[in-house]
Amino acid sequence: MPHIASLSGFHVAAPSLTQRLAETLRTWQIRARERNEMAKFNVFDLKDIGMTDAECRMHLAKPIWRE
Repeated sequence: MPHIASLSGFHVAAPSLTQRLAETLRTWQIRARERNEMAKFNVFDLKDIGMTDAECRMHLAKPIWRE
């Protein structure tokens, strides 16, 4: 039986390993997509979102498992 956590009187089963893995993979997929889109930004686009070219390059160099 999975661990049960009590949250404000409600009993909620802890997510299974499979559920946690699926969520992690979804997160990585979203990060990869966002970074691919960011790689297409020009200097003006970056300025609009408050980011410098150097900050963007640093962000794009990170692996998907790093936020």
